[in-house]
Amino acid sequence: MAVTFQEHRLGSLTSLGAQVALAATYTINIWVKNVTLPGQEWANLFQQTSGWKYVLDANYGAIGTGAAPRLAAGASSPLQVADTWHLVSAVYNGSTMEYYVNGTSIGSITPANPPSVIDVLNGPAGQEFAAEVKDMRVYSGVATAGEILASFDAGDGILAPAPATVNLSVLQTDSYGDTWNGGSVTISDANGTVIQTFLGPAQDVKLPAGLTETVDVEGGTYTYTVAPGGFPGENACTITDEYGTVLANLVGTSGTGTFDVSLPSPVITPTLTTSAGEITISATLNAEAIAAGATDWAYSLSALGAEGQPHGGTLVALGVDATVTPATHEVHTVYLAAVDASGNVIVANSDTIDNSPTISVTIVKSDSYDDSWDGTFLVITHDGTGTELYNATLAGGASPLTVLVDLPYGTYSWALVGGDWINEHSVVITLTSDGTELANSAASVPSSGSFTVESPVAAAAAAYQWDHGGELTHIKHFSAGYSVIGADAYGYTKEEPSDNTTTLYFASDFKTFSTFTEYTAASTGIEGSPSCLTYGTNNLWLLGTSAGKVYEITLLSVDSSTAFFDERWSNATGEAINAMKFDANTGRWIFETEDSLYTMDQGGANVQSQLSLAAGEKIVDIQSGEGHIVYVVRKADYSFELFVCDSSWANIKDSASMQPILASHEAIDVNYSADSDLWTASSASGVVISTDDLSNWLI
Repeated sequence: MAVTFQEHRLGSLTSLGAQVALAATYTINIWVKNVTLPGQEWANLFQQTSGWKYVLDANYGAIGTGAAPRLAAGASSPLQVADTWHLVSAVYNGSTMEYYVNGTSIGSITPANPPSVIDVLNGPAGQEFAAEVKDMRVYSGVATAGEILASFDAGDGILAPAPATVNLSVLQTDSYGDTWNGGSVTISDANGTVIQTFLGPAQDVKLPAGLTETVDVEGGTYTYTVAPGGFPGENACTITDEYGTVLANLVGTSGTGTFDVSLPSPVITPTLTTSAGEITISATLNAEAIAAGATDWAYSLSALGAEGQPHGGTLVALGVDATVTPATHEVHTVYLAAVDASGNVIVANSDTIDNSPTISVTIVKSDSYDDSWDGTFLVITHDGTGTELYNATLAGGASPLTVLVDLPYGTYSWALVGGDWINEHSVVITLTSDGTELANSAASVPSSGSFTVESPVAAAAAAYQWDHGGELTHIKHFSAGYSVIGADAYGYTKEEPSDNTTTLYFASDFKTFSTFTEYTAASTGIEGSPSCLTYGTNNLWLLGTSAGKVYEITLLSVDSSTAFFDERWSNATGEAINAMKFDANTGRWIFETEDSLYTMDQGGANVQSQLSLAAGEKIVDIQSGEGHIVYVVRKADYSFELFVCDSSWANIKDSASMQPILASHEAIDVNYSADSDLWTASSASGVVISTDDLSNWLI
């Protein structure tokens, strides 16, 4: 059976000390030398640390599984020849272990305790492997004796996997239902070697039924030869590959022909979507790309490296989408590549997308006589590019007709062009979102004009000032939540530079300053300047300060004009509260101070220390969702590391358990949206990695 490569180690080493997980069946090849010199003991070549489970243990050339019997012991061992490289192979079929030396079987043993994980060349103290190692390879699957011998003869210890094949289906039918009467179809390879001969269906196999046989072949050119038999006109045969491609369709006569069999190739398929100028990139890899060694994928807005060369783009873990925001709004080519563990391109692809933001407009076309527009067309053209984005008339009996069209942001010219009875033709163009009128032609008057469409958000931003004309200053935090009976509420913290105190603002409408209520330190009793603010549930908010105080805030009125302020926890050392969040899964607050992370019930009870950080470390962001906590730690050297744990804090995953793209991302901000079920992690450079399944970030 085919073997699949797992692990490769090189070097003249006595101990590599690295664990390798073993499949249910496996093959191990290792080249060794000088295993029998005086004073040297070869012991525990492959063993599982716990349980004394051995793949190969030996002593002066004796080979075994840690218990009698041992094979090729003493003078009979082929390993007795010093200064000679020997290939030692162990093949486990799920029940017995067969051993080979220099490509020749020396026997098999049924191990009492076969391991599932091995420590390579790592025995107990005093029993370490003492010979030289040139090459060690681990495979899943059972190698044949021929494959073992071939690897020895090649001198490299490599087991070649079975060649890739394509399955062919050969459908054989007979119109009379009485066999092919001695006819046949033979398939031969390019060297003339017969692959298989097909003799047709059995007696009484009637159409449309028939006999289907299959055969696996490698890629290449093949020849078919038809022997006609007694009644060749009754015989038919169709040869199809496993992907549904008909390679040959033979009816009733003798002769020969050829067909080509193509092996499936690695493929990476991009899917591009855009919103507000941002491009989201998804990559789908076929099975052949994975089999070719793809461990990640990469993207770029410029051409990536050639196959076999470094990708040169941005690396992304398999199953994770990527986002990029180009500096311009236009048609962009996005380049993708499946990438191996060394960062080299396996296969590449590309696709294009126009990331120009769009907005929906509604076009209503009318004809007063309801007999069509008589050849008149409405034409809408983008002024910047000259691109015609809409050109259509109105059919008879369709009046009025409403059409929705997505237009990129910009300025447009419109015109009613050509036709007869133009005084019957009218059109109205409005913004679909709010009905704002962009153009209106009644009885073709006017017959042309222009309009501009732009982002409603951008337009609102132009009119909206977050500081309300300077009314809000020195704002440190903003958070959205609710007051009583689910009324919207928005919280702001202001640091008073003059006296290092906290002023709070709560509003029912952040766009309208008249809805803001100011709470000063004198009225609330809050000590210190604000360090963090978050919303929980049931009208409750949590505030942390520079004085190490944690306060719960209860909003008691719909307009947020009435509130209670309760101190719930205090740091005895006065160290600041660095980060906080509400965990909806457990209904508890989370906050960090003085290198320790705590959880606390709403109301202030049951404060528990869940995590201790190393000296100089701080948590800079916390998020919760889907039963997990994700937090970012700033290290003492000012690098950043992402951590994931469950809500019980019992299982914490660090960067070593992350996909490589996450481990190297150095996220400084992490967010989770329950509405869109989306996690995002952002780096200081502005690169955003997102997923709708947190497990995609973990190994």
